[in-house]
Amino acid sequence: MNISLSPKTQKLLKGRMKTGAYRSPDDAVRAGLAYLQQQEHASDFEPGDLQKLLAVADAEIERGELLDGEEVFREIRRRSKGNARA
Repeated sequence: MNISLSPKTQKLLKGRMKTGAYRSPDDAVRAGLAYLQQQEHASDFEPGDLQKLLAVADAEIERGELLDGEEVFREIRRRSKGNARA
């Protein structure tokens, strides 16, 4: 099988091989696919589910439906303290 890589991907691949991380493009692709498979099986997501959730999140961001990070953490701390007292 032959694949075409963008110049950016080729540069990344050559850089990884230059550092000695991988001996060949095939080694790098094989490692990447193994990592992807591991991540898919290690999570609670079925293949493709994470991409769907990220698409929903992207749409929410585009609509301006954002949460302030500090506010979220304050709420988590508040709830955590409430649970500790119970």
